[in-house]
Amino acid sequence: MHLSDYELILSFQQGDYSAFETLYERYLNKVYRYLFFKTNGNKNLAQDLCSETFLAGFESLGHFQADEKANFGAWMLSIAHHKFVDYVRVNHQQELSLDEGLIASDDHQILELLNIKSEAQSILDFLSTLGKEKKDIILMRIWENMNYTEISTLLGKSEEACRQLFSRTMKNLIEHFKH
Repeated sequence: MHLSDYELILSFQQGDYSAFETLYERYLNKVYRYLFFKTNGNKNLAQDLCSETFLAGFESLGHFQADEKANFGAWMLSIAHHKFVDYVRVNHQQELSLDEGLIASDDHQILELLNIKSEAQSILDFLSTLGKEKKDIILMRIWENMNYTEISTLLGKSEEACRQLFSRTMKNLIEHFKH
């Protein structure tokens, strides 16, 4: 039987702590991929931050205001984002630029193996000309397959503003590659 996030949260809040295990399994890949992206492919750091994220989620879930529309995934991504920001602040590190991070990651080798390096580089070159928010929304929506609710939570914007920003940015991307 497949329980909804809402039902699992209620079970957890009523003392069934095993419900969190199901939520963990359901969202582990999404949270890890987000942190892997934010850390520019640093697997160990992404794993550490992912563990901290789920520990914080476990500790805070008792106070989570659950309703049927509550988005547990967006909430966990928000915690992950804050864990990443805290890490950067404490360690006085700057995020690598998007293109440096992707080229440094395993994705570069995969792109070579698939013989699409030049196309990928063209896209990276274009993305490097965009502002951080536009880059983030494209990568969250396409690479991370996030929905607009999750994106709006992370960017602190309305869902409609995120839809419009994504749409305008995609139009620019398409127009750029028509030439």
